[in-house]
Amino acid sequence: MGSRACRLLLVEFDTLALKAQDLLGYRCQALNVDDLDAYPVCRNCSFPRLHDRLIGERPTAQAVPRQIEELEESVEALWAKWERQLLQELDKLGDKLPLLSSSERGLIEEVQQAGHLPMNQAPSSCARWAA
Repeated sequence: MGSRACRLLLVEFDTLALKAQDLLGYRCQALNVDDLDAYPVCRNCSFPRLHDRLIGERPTAQAVPRQIEELEESVEALWAKWERQLLQELDKLGDKLPLLSSSERGLIEEVQQAGHLPMNQAPSSCARWAA
């Protein structure tokens, strides 16, 4: 993967990680289901009332579900972009594939034939890539 393209993808990933971290700030560690059954707001932090009064970039409590959906969509778009870039780089390996072991070559050929990365990969399979 070209170093510039890789850096751009890492910047996008870091940006999404920061957005996810910001959304984690909307969770109160002391809140539990029993409290919500008895009170409409958290007795520890007054969520959502306190957060609804925040001004600026932060979403209101009612907007948090949409923020989570947008974050999920962004992660999926980043995955697709990363996958496309990786497949393009694998296509450039054509003359170097014979230098790999048959199992390594088989993994790459499987990905190329499928046209996408496997979604659920066993840890043992990942170890083969890293070895």
